[in-house]
Amino acid sequence: MLTLETLRLLLAGPFAATAWDRVTGTHLHVRIGNAPPMIRRDEALAAIEQLFARIEGMGHGFWYGCADREALFAECDLRFHDAAGRGQTIPCAVVARLAGGALIDLRLHLDPAPIP
Repeated sequence: MLTLETLRLLLAGPFAATAWDRVTGTHLHVRIGNAPPMIRRDEALAAIEQLFARIEGMGHGFWYGCADREALFAECDLRFHDAAGRGQTIPCAVVARLAGGALIDLRLHLDPAPIP
């Protein structure tokens, strides 16, 4: 079952395939930034893994979340290193929809342009 605290830990990184596998439903959809939505579970998990290969994690400096029935919402920071190796932070809004406690839809609203 995905809770707000579990979501925070998952997004803090690094990508942990087993942990993500445990909390996601069979029909997982993911959309990151402006990219088209991934509507197959394997593609969705691969997209999350690819994002975490490029960033340090989310919510290390700022995290505010709330839950409402079958949805979790969070505002957080996303940390990464730019092309020059400098640490950078951009804001990120997270919307997670659940069904029976399993994650079925994850939306990461962020500007992906500065992430190398």
